[in-house]
Amino acid sequence: MQKIIAGNDLELSFQTVIEEVDQQHTPYVLTLRSRPAVALIPYDEYLIFREMRKQEAWGRFDASRARLAEQNAAFSEEEIVDDLNKARREVRSARQPRANP
Repeated sequence: MQKIIAGNDLELSFQTVIEEVDQQHTPYVLTLRSRPAVALIPYDEYLIFREMRKQEAWGRFDASRARLAEQNAAFSEEEIVDDLNKARREVRSARQPRANP
């Protein structure tokens, strides 16, 4: 079960809290001005969380890539390259400062 501790109280019991998180896998939620601000979790759980987030990001990327491939299936590669080049020229011309008459 998680515990909640105020940031000020953490200063007084830092070593105890760190040992609880590490050895007993007790997560802590730190509050600042009575609002949840930070979570302390064991490092191995943090690594699992990071890996899950990475997999979610790759899943979103793969879904976007598949959606783009489906939407562009009717166009030849040459048409797509031409469209990209046209878009690059438009962006570059929009960035260039315009001369005052």
